[in-house]
Amino acid sequence: MSGVNHIEGHISANYITFKELEPEFLCLVISGGHTHLIKIEDYTKFEILGKTRDDAIGEAFDKVARIMNLPYPRRTKSR
Repeated sequence: MSGVNHIEGHISANYITFKELEPEFLCLVISGGHTHLIKIEDYTKFEILGKTRDDAIGEAFDKVARIMNLPYPRRTKSR
């Protein structure tokens, strides 16, 4: 039994939403712990062109918002 490639999961999720999407294309993966620029060569073949070394972009936005004393993240009232 092999594990699931977390980054490949982020990429593959796009095929669900965008049925017409076909390789070859560039993909920017931005999540809580990852920021990667990826060249998608085929459905199961990709090359990471660049990635953050420490903070992901989402973490950077959080830190900037906190420094600027912005109300982030916004809390919405549940209905």
